[in-house]
Amino acid sequence: MLDATLRQLDVWYNEPTQGGGRPKLISKLATLELCGWIEGEFDRLVMLAESGRLNDPDWVKGEVLSRTSGFKYNEHLRPMLAKLVGEVFVRRIEARMEADFLGEFERLKALLGTLWQLRCSFAHADVAANVAAQERFDAPSWSINQHRVLKKLIDHYEQSMALVLADV
Repeated sequence: MLDATLRQLDVWYNEPTQGGGRPKLISKLATLELCGWIEGEFDRLVMLAESGRLNDPDWVKGEVLSRTSGFKYNEHLRPMLAKLVGEVFVRRIEARMEADFLGEFERLKALLGTLWQLRCSFAHADVAANVAAQERFDAPSWSINQHRVLKKLIDHYEQSMALVLADV
């Protein structure tokens, strides 16, 4: 679904316009859509870790997911998983990903950190303030590529998580 949304935004972005405001708004929206997708993926991973273990999805939604807003790895996903399956298993997931997909764990964290900074600057200011602060407005095609890269990295994290938690 996100892929289709980003592609539609890219079409709109590339349409001729009278001024420069519309492309910036579309760029900002594409970035925020991507960031919303990441938060949804983190929620999905947490619920996947819950499945068959705690057997209390309502508690997880109320006590873990609803108390977390964001998508930085160390500040958001990691603490949610640690609360659910414990520090030992989170460390095992991280080690497994690093062993199976060399360098991708650090790449995931770095990309999430960069996107988090961009998301915060966009979410906490209007376009005029973003322009005044000389924020960059990447075309939706940039968000499409980031989505492609992140999907692969998150899939590899999920694979590592599944292997580690299979024995829990």
